[in-house]
Amino acid sequence: MVRASAACTDPVVHDAYDGYHVGVPGGWSLSVADGFVVVHEDRVGSIESVVDPVVLAKGQSPASFFRSALAALMKDVQDAGNATAFRSTGATAASLTGRAGTIGITGQDRVLVRSYASAHGPHLAVFSAYWAPPAKLASLRAPPAAIGVCYGPEATVLSTATSPSQTTASGGVQQVERLEFLGSDGGNVVRGIAGVQATIGGRVASGTVRLVMSTRPQWNSLTQALLRVADGIQHDFTQGDLALLRVQQQLQGLAQQVAGFDHSSRTRRPARSSRPRTARSARAARTGPATTPARPGASRS
Repeated sequence: MVRASAACTDPVVHDAYDGYHVGVPGGWSLSVADGFVVVHEDRVGSIESVVDPVVLAKGQSPASFFRSALAALMKDVQDAGNATAFRSTGATAASLTGRAGTIGITGQDRVLVRSYASAHGPHLAVFSAYWAPPAKLASLRAPPAAIGVCYGPEATVLSTATSPSQTTASGGVQQVERLEFLGSDGGNVVRGIAGVQATIGGRVASGTVRLVMSTRPQWNSLTQALLRVADGIQHDFTQGDLALLRVQQQLQGLAQQVAGFDHSSRTRRPARSSRPRTARSARAARTGPATTPARPGASRS
């Protein structure tokens, strides 16, 4: 693990829209592609540096992040029709060789780790890679190596907007606030918009929160669709209240029926005799009616 203790020697560009700053040598260009912050000198990509930051989650090591970032970079290079190979020089460092188009390149990859206050983890890991043709790398080594050192997140709240207070039909007060922010989720840098609608009427306060969020590379392409989905969710409890009222009425009717059955069974039950049983009648009740045995020689009529 390499601690980010080196000083930033490149000019720094602040991107408030995506919420970061990074070193950009004079005459170089800055863009974002496939999740990587890309700083390049030429359009071919033969002189270039890429940066990929992540908040280390619990149990995630800089070495495991380094391996996953290398795999993502290799796939990105191959998808562009180029080629690259890496040779490990440490747990979080490697040298690279390859080609950008038909131009041979060589460079370095590493992960820098710095302290970072976050709900997802206390450390920010910055994957940084750079390359150039071997003949030019010696003169460029200082500027591209410092690009990743200069990386850092910006303020997480990008913008806020609050609507004027409005009076509802029932006399309450309603207000809406929308906030655009940056954050991290599971180690991924995300961007989102949170909308809060609050209504206060008398002693009752109610409201809704609508939240849309995506990873930073997908934000521009998904924002409008996410907002349409979130704004299309309607919070109307009228049907739920009516359904609850019907259930309560059914339960009340059932309780009345049960009470009626109990009353009917009590009125139809035969009354018990108030006369106390004699010993004879008690025995008869236990053994059945008594019979008199016939005497010998006597005839029965």
